[in-house]
Amino acid sequence: MSISTWKNKAGITYAYEIISHYDPETKQSRPKKVYLGRVNPETGEIEPTSGKRGRPRKQLETPEVPEPAPGETADYEKLYREAQKELKELEIQYARQQETVTQLRMELAAEKDRARELDVCVRRVYETVRKVAEKPEENS
Repeated sequence: MSISTWKNKAGITYAYEIISHYDPETKQSRPKKVYLGRVNPETGEIEPTSGKRGRPRKQLETPEVPEPAPGETADYEKLYREAQKELKELEIQYARQQETVTQLRMELAAEKDRARELDVCVRRVYETVRKVAEKPEENS
């Protein structure tokens, strides 16, 4: 086992551990690379990273359960009822928003129909004007 480094075009140095692995089919040993992390250019130490590309995902925030005061026990039944109440309120709010979205979609469809009708009318007017404009040229 040995550690190998690789520097990319941006100048970032990465560290890999090289492990020899015997391949019984080819009867030869093959190297396997295991990613270790980036090499800090100032200290020369290997800083472990997740090994995944891109921006790390955001962690979902979990609501904090209030700690009971010293000497008291937590009333989980009360907390559960409050959470259920909040959930029902959010479900009602979601249903209202869904109704609004449905209504807006219907309005959008009606406006698209009106736009198509106007487009047809404008095309008819354009064709009529073009025909009228061409007729005097034919008589000349």
